[in-house]
Amino acid sequence: MPFLEDIFPDVFPVIKQQSRTTFYFIFQIHFV
Repeated sequence: MPFLEDIFPDVFPVIKQQSRTTFYFIFQIHFV
């Protein structure tokens, strides 16, 4: 999912290390 790197260039490395729950959490924060 390369588009995620463009949307979250700073947090993408963290997302890859964390669970999907963390990803959805961050996703909701950015698109609330």
